[in-house]
Amino acid sequence: MRNVWLGALALLLVLSGLNLAPWSDAAGEQGENHESMGVPHPLAGNLVAHWLLDEGSGQYANDTGGNNNNGTLLPSYPGNAPAWTSGGISGNALMFDGVDDYVETPNIGFSGNVPLSIAFWAKVNVIVITNNFVSVGYRSELNLIGIGVGSTANTLFLNTWGGLYNLEVDISPVTTTAGYFFIAYSYDGTTERLWANGELKLTRDIPYSFSNNPVRIGGKTGGYNGQFLNGTIDEVSIWSRAAGLHIGADAEHRQAYSSGRL
Repeated sequence: MRNVWLGALALLLVLSGLNLAPWSDAAGEQGENHESMGVPHPLAGNLVAHWLLDEGSGQYANDTGGNNNNGTLLPSYPGNAPAWTSGGISGNALMFDGVDDYVETPNIGFSGNVPLSIAFWAKVNVIVITNNFVSVGYRSELNLIGIGVGSTANTLFLNTWGGLYNLEVDISPVTTTAGYFFIAYSYDGTTERLWANGELKLTRDIPYSFSNNPVRIGGKTGGYNGQFLNGTIDEVSIWSRAAGLHIGADAEHRQAYSSGRL
């Protein structure tokens, strides 16, 4: 388990734009330590939203990334909405009941065939295929990315609006019922990639084109009232650039991330 945590933290270190280690481009080619050269990490300045989910109370999940993409706990806070919990990966988190709980944000501004990256921590209480952790987009094919629960404890489900490109992804040996796991996703305008606990699990080409893209945490966005998660989510981030990932950061770099989170 320690190795899983270290690998995931190293991956999020790079995704977060804290360039304390060499980085790689989306194709996996490793670059120099650009911070030491006075050049920012490729993701620096590309943070669209970061929901730390540490509020612990209230109707809103605040965007700490500086772009005011605040989320609302729905459908009716406080009696019928995600519940705050102190059991987050770090600090608090949000629990979802699998019935109708979700968090929704305004349109975050992606337009056309553009790159993006998504990262979050999650754990699952009940496995129901397609129940979404995080989704971005709206109700047309190739204008929605959903990352959800697969049909077994070792799978994730990538879904689009119409289902033409839906795909179940084997993430073994990660077990989605064994506590928190770390998911990272990137799209560079041609190729999407999915990592589970720091291990690359999927690479495929897909022609996304975005026009209306609210974010829903804990369910499928796009006016679709279903596919709700029964589980917990913490620390969700979205960037407007495909992640170039180097997951081999040493213990010193991982510790720097742990003590200086986004």
